[in-house]
Amino acid sequence: MYFSKGGGEFSQIDLVLATTEGIIVFEVKDSNGWIYGNSNYTNWKQTYRNGKNIVSTTQ
Repeated sequence: MYFSKGGGEFSQIDLVLATTEGIIVFEVKDSNGWIYGNSNYTNWKQTYRNGKNIVSTTQ
């Protein structure tokens, strides 16, 4: 799905899950490597096979 962000820009949503608790939006990527984290962490770490790391916020 694509949603207008205004000014001619769009945002893509890959998957939407509606539950009794609310709506969850997923973005799906075709990447390889590992993702580390759990519900107690405010940041998750993605490590690619080449050793590059990316830290993402879970908020």
